[in-house]
Amino acid sequence: MSTWPNYDFRIGIDLGGTKTEIAALSRDGRLLHRHRVPTPHLYEDSVRGMAGMIREIEQKMAGVGSVGFGIPGVISPVTGLVKNEYDCAERASVRQGYRRAVGARGES
Repeated sequence: MSTWPNYDFRIGIDLGGTKTEIAALSRDGRLLHRHRVPTPHLYEDSVRGMAGMIREIEQKMAGVGSVGFGIPGVISPVTGLVKNEYDCAERASVRQGYRRAVGARGES
C-alpha cells in the first residue's frame, strides 16, 4: 500500500438519493467505524451533513482521515459538475461544497 502522509485512516462517504453512509478504514483495511443517515433533500444540507459526519468520525478516532466520496452521476470534463446529481437544482459542485465545509485538504 502507498504511504499515507498526514493521515491516520481513510474515510469513505457514499452519498445517495436516500441515504448517506460513512466508513473509516485502518491502514490494513479493517473497518473501524460505519454510520448511515438519511440524505437531506437540499444540497447545502447534504454538504453540511457530510462535513459533520467527517468531524464526528475524526473526533471518535482521535485522528485525521483522508476523505473520498462517491455520488451518482458522471463529472463533466467541461464544467467539473456532476451530471445526473441527485436533487441539485443549482448544479453546484459537491467537491467545492465539501471543501468549503471542511477545508481544502486531501487530493482532488
